[in-house]
Amino acid sequence: MNKLEQRTVFFDGACHLCAREIAHYKRIDRAHALSYIDISKSGFNAGRYELDAKQVRRHLHVLLPNGEWAVGVAGFQAIWDVIPSLQWLASISRRPIIYWIMTRAYAVFAAIRPFLPRKKCDEGVCSI
Repeated sequence: MNKLEQRTVFFDGACHLCAREIAHYKRIDRAHALSYIDISKSGFNAGRYELDAKQVRRHLHVLLPNGEWAVGVAGFQAIWDVIPSLQWLASISRRPIIYWIMTRAYAVFAAIRPFLPRKKCDEGVCSI
């Protein structure tokens, strides 16, 4: 896939659950439709992408090829849209009742995520 067509996923690699989900996407994204930026890395600068540092740490952000942002549940949909084996999930997540449930569940997760155990990384080796 052309780099200009890629979607860029901003994720928290120090979050166990987040890192695990991103690893899954990397394994199944055979077309390389996604690129990834780990916001937990010391060199990450939210301002470089015109993002609010607090918000990018609170919610999943996906930069679309047209320069628009998909945030939260919309970010997951943007990911699922380009992975053939997950396109069914993108489709059902757009049904009003499913979307409503997902946005509420994601809001709860986003609120408790800062309190979950985080990885501590030193020279590429991570532990709890």
